[in-house]
Amino acid sequence: MRLNYILPSWIKAGGFRVVIEYANRLQDKGYDVKLYYPQRGYDFYKGQFKPIYKLKRKISLILGRERKYGYDMYNNKVEVIEVKKINDKNIRDADFTIATAWPTAFDVLKLNKKKGKKIYFIQNYEAYLNSNKKLVDLSYKLPLHKITICTILRDFLYKNFSAQSEVILNGINFEIFDQKYNKSNNDKLKLLFIYYPIKVKNMELALEVVKKINNKYPELEINSFGFHKDENIPNYINFNLDPDDNTIVKLYNDADIFLYTSKFEGFGLPPAEAMACKTAVVTSNVGAVPDFAENMKSAIIINNFNPDEYVNAIELLIKDNNLRRKIAENAYKTVREKLNWEKSVEKFEDYLKRLS
Repeated sequence: MRLNYILPSWIKAGGFRVVIEYANRLQDKGYDVKLYYPQRGYDFYKGQFKPIYKLKRKISLILGRERKYGYDMYNNKVEVIEVKKINDKNIRDADFTIATAWPTAFDVLKLNKKKGKKIYFIQNYEAYLNSNKKLVDLSYKLPLHKITICTILRDFLYKNFSAQSEVILNGINFEIFDQKYNKSNNDKLKLLFIYYPIKVKNMELALEVVKKINNKYPELEINSFGFHKDENIPNYINFNLDPDDNTIVKLYNDADIFLYTSKFEGFGLPPAEAMACKTAVVTSNVGAVPDFAENMKSAIIINNFNPDEYVNAIELLIKDNNLRRKIAENAYKTVREKLNWEKSVEKFEDYLKRLS
């Protein structure tokens, strides 16, 4: 069976990792899988007045900075093909062609029937990512078969756009995200959070919580990582800029507590990855969190965005070693049961068979 995935560009991001995991595992099972993306990448700001952004983008295109990463950055086994444009001429015939972001959905819909049945793999409500909201919303009304990655996202799309979708939870690659170091060897407790300067990720709250914790517990080691470092990150935070997978896994493994304050997620990979590395997680109740975690058993889940609630939860884990270790142990077991890639791929295969 031939599968085409249409990517919006070729960059380093969690959503891309998920697509490549599917592609790799399906290829291993005998599917013929190819990944396509347009040479210039899609303009997510299309139709909006963003003069500064558009100037920067134009300069990047002229200087050839759009493709920063090599094709092997995800350890992908499938062929990645850069094309001038996503159209019938450049995309091969297949059994299924899968859109992976809102701009790709419009072009996938235009492809002829020889490209196969058309699926829209929805990993987030992308209007929250500074995209053109009008076009994002319209994409969910397109006559494409839709897959979502958590219950909250499925319900959100149905409530707001009457869009029916199939829920298939992501998996975690436990060969990468696993307990590789013994936290009991830490000479002091360590707190970790990911820094992602997009409004919906709620970094203001994360930094406020971390500041209060640092004032109360200056001996606590605070680490962070991200693809971009802002000037407002204080010096007491050890920041890792654009780390590779090995470094990220080490940070998860070293951490005793992981903080996540996002306001909205399609899934929320970082809390799940931290749990897979046997780290106690304090997280907002977003994305797939209620699908893979239970409050006070495998994580501490906060249902609001009051900084004191997060501070109190972290403080509880700092003071109660037994609770922290119990939650971390339960988290480790739970994600292996609920976020199993083999099960996810089986459900995806079953979905394809039902569409055939």
